[in-house]
Amino acid sequence: MRLWEPESGREIRSLNAHTGSVRACAWSPDGQRLASASFDNTGAAVGTGKRTRDPLLNAHTGSVRACAWSSDGQRLASASDDNTVRLWEPETGREIHRFDLPSTPQSVAFNPAGTLLAAALRNGTSILLKVPQGL
Repeated sequence: MRLWEPESGREIRSLNAHTGSVRACAWSPDGQRLASASFDNTGAAVGTGKRTRDPLLNAHTGSVRACAWSSDGQRLASASDDNTVRLWEPETGREIHRFDLPSTPQSVAFNPAGTLLAAALRNGTSILLKVPQGL
């Protein structure tokens, strides 16, 4: 994945987080980090600056389809073909919670308060997931 400066067409940073194609990406609320979801079964939360190491979100056993940030930027959700949505600490890459779902999640979104996650499932339904408090 590469970040480009639109005005000049100059590459700002090459983000070598994945070995497979990227399926989705989402900016953090402060615009300083970019989350990505990949066919290589991983997600990533990378800084757009000069950081040398960014955490890889690598607990999924299936392709990662989607990712979403909480409004405070303290949590990152990833949705995977392994029929899970997982919550992460984006700074460390530590998995903090796992939701097992009845079907593959196609997308995921936090509510503004960060207390619920909505997931659209491949079977044509949607599900609301309560984010455990104190994570």
